[in-house]
Amino acid sequence: MNNPIEPTHYKNRYDCITFVRSMNFLQGNAFKYVFRYADKNGREDLLKAKWYLAVCISEQLEGFGTSTPRLCQMLHECTFNKTQRDALCAIIKHDWNKAISYVDQLL
Repeated sequence: MNNPIEPTHYKNRYDCITFVRSMNFLQGNAFKYVFRYADKNGREDLLKAKWYLAVCISEQLEGFGTSTPRLCQMLHECTFNKTQRDALCAIIKHDWNKAISYVDQLL
């Protein structure tokens, strides 16, 4: 049976995470979809990869960046419960231990 936490479509000689941990979110998602397409969703994954790559190009051309305080403020405009919002904000702030604590609460 396939392990849902570490599925086989993320493994080759190396795990996909070996590569994407040094990438930003958009680049990492594009990489992930190309990495796994043949073993998971085929054409759908390649279309998703193209979408992420187009966003990478757009942001490179336009310049993009939202400050951490603004991102946390924006979370308050979303419909998340408090613990979920706190977990997301902790992730934005790179406060990993707090983020894990909030995720544990959500579990």
